[in-house]
Amino acid sequence: MAKLLVVISALIALSAATEDIFFSEKYIPKAAHIQAEFIHNGSYFPKLDHFRPQDTRTAHFHYRLNLDHYEEGGPIFVFVNSADETTTEWIERGLMVDAAREVGAAVVTTDHRYVRLNIPTETAAFDELVFLTVDQAVADIATLVVTLYDHLGKDNDATVILWGNGYGAALATFARKKYPHLIDGVFASSGTFRAEVFDTSYHDSLSSNLLRHGSLECHTRVRNAFDILLYLFENNQSDYIRERLRLCAAVDPDDEQEVGLLFELFIDLISNYVRQHHLFGIQNFCRDMTYYPEDNLNNLIRWALHVYGYEFEECIDTDYDRLITRLAETDWEESAYPRLRAYAYLRCTQIAAFRITSDYELTAFPSLLDAEYHFQFCEDIFGESYDRDALEQAVQNLNTVFGGQEQVVPFVIFTNAGLDPWIGHGVSEYHLEDGAVIFINYSAGGADLSSIAPDDPMELARAKQLIFDTVVEWSNRS
Repeated sequence: MAKLLVVISALIALSAATEDIFFSEKYIPKAAHIQAEFIHNGSYFPKLDHFRPQDTRTAHFHYRLNLDHYEEGGPIFVFVNSADETTTEWIERGLMVDAAREVGAAVVTTDHRYVRLNIPTETAAFDELVFLTVDQAVADIATLVVTLYDHLGKDNDATVILWGNGYGAALATFARKKYPHLIDGVFASSGTFRAEVFDTSYHDSLSSNLLRHGSLECHTRVRNAFDILLYLFENNQSDYIRERLRLCAAVDPDDEQEVGLLFELFIDLISNYVRQHHLFGIQNFCRDMTYYPEDNLNNLIRWALHVYGYEFEECIDTDYDRLITRLAETDWEESAYPRLRAYAYLRCTQIAAFRITSDYELTAFPSLLDAEYHFQFCEDIFGESYDRDALEQAVQNLNTVFGGQEQVVPFVIFTNAGLDPWIGHGVSEYHLEDGAVIFINYSAGGADLSSIAPDDPMELARAKQLIFDTVVEWSNRS
């Protein structure tokens, strides 16, 4: 108890400081993207179930089309959104739009099935989400391409190139593998190809980046911050934690799910900041973690409130039961998080990659984020209908059907960003001549989607130029 009092006294003393020094820039929230006026809307009608010939039901899905640079007979570029992403940003600007301007291409995107306007069922009940699979999403891409042939008045020999980021990059590559007669090439940005139930590489990669690009002291302080937070919970200091972290309500120290949710929040704050600010994000975060010699938890809290203060103007909601209630809602119109419910279903039933802490001795993150935490999350959302034992077989089947990290598919560019915590799921070896694997040091995942810029680091600029040149070459091939 004496140790606890020392910890709390240090925190209170530090919180009374009148002025703090920060090295980190504030996190800039990504504003909801407003579709540009020059974007056209269209419809396509994929089968509800692509794999049952006797089931003739179709869904009404929507796509968005940029024809600003299109020349008759030109290629078609399709951006594949992830299940947790809905944007037209990358068909309005960015590297592939620059390539479209060069070759006269139409640029298209659509949302994943069960996302936004592409809802194929009346409700989000568990048994109606059964059509939400990777296999169905890949087949949707083929239907979209055939529809675009018709809508653009093109023959089936038009060059079609897909691109995406993360899970979207994997979908694009899988579509190229399964439908090579429809899709001619893919730019896969930081793709997540290896399916597995539990993933230890995310936390290990993030920890390693703090160590390599920050410092040993930074890494040690982050680990100690989480140790102190856990120690406070173990000693029933929930009210103090609520006050200091600006939580909307005290976290029940006996509720492992709610405690785990709070820990995941802080890990995501760090990783999201690195994704936005890349190498300088790590370096400045570590400067802030090591500048003050006092308690490390307070350093982490001070940093979070400075960088993400816009999100925490009132309080941070870590109410696990409230979150589960919202995610369990099956009425599409009443649901507060319809997209997140769909994404949770996809993860809980097929793609998984639940982030857990490994036994790796240098990890900076706590061990309470374990297998049970994630399975309980799925069961709390989907109830008795959820079968945790079926997930392992689904993951194995996904790797069997689509190849995981062993992608032998011609005309694909795979990029891997050195600061992407998911880098362990990317394709690192590729032995075909008509494609490439590009490793981009000091950049976070998705950095190569944007246009070539004067302030791009050298490796990133070179990667973008190679991607641009390759896409132009593929476009002119036919």
